[in-house]
Amino acid sequence: MSKLSEIGLGSRGLSRDTDYQFRVQTRHIAALIERHLPKIQTPNFWKVLVLCCESVPERNFVVIGGVMDVYLQCDLASYFKLDVRQKKEFAFKALCCGLEMVSLQTGIGADEFRQAIKHSESLVNEWAWPKSPSSSPDRKWKAQLWCSHEIDRFTAHLIVTDKQKHKVARAFVFEAPPSEFQFVPLMSAPDWISCDEIEVGDQHWKWDENKLRLTKK
Repeated sequence: MSKLSEIGLGSRGLSRDTDYQFRVQTRHIAALIERHLPKIQTPNFWKVLVLCCESVPERNFVVIGGVMDVYLQCDLASYFKLDVRQKKEFAFKALCCGLEMVSLQTGIGADEFRQAIKHSESLVNEWAWPKSPSSSPDRKWKAQLWCSHEIDRFTAHLIVTDKQKHKVARAFVFEAPPSEFQFVPLMSAPDWISCDEIEVGDQHWKWDENKLRLTKK
């Protein structure tokens, strides 16, 4: 048995460079649904890759190396003419259809897929990281990265919250391309060095609790 831990969107029939662009641009929607998925037991695959294509091959479900390829008929030529919102909707619809096909084919994950899709309908992929924030030595404040994964970029901000979990300060940390291979290595969990200083990787931030302000040192 395996556990489903990743989903993705790709293409069949596009050039290598265009396919890469399609995968990267749609990754934020796949990652959004993925984050809401519980670990689902599967017979032999850990990843579902929905492959959009103009015509579906006779075998539209193939498992290779633990990855289930699901072929879905789509108008790929129209995708690159869409605006940002329409591209998000295209990716979301394709992934919803692909996961439904997986459920019908394998008999697993129907309820889990529906719940993950429901929680992702906003098409906004933002979250606080790490899940457990860093607390200041006096326990008055907590620090995390606020992450925003978009179609063309990933952005991280340092946020400070109070005891009621209200955001009281926010400061830009970095921006990177939207591929996890490029932005994940740049992520460092905030760490309080003192009651008025926060370290984020090689960045140092001064915290002024009177003005509720972060200043990069």
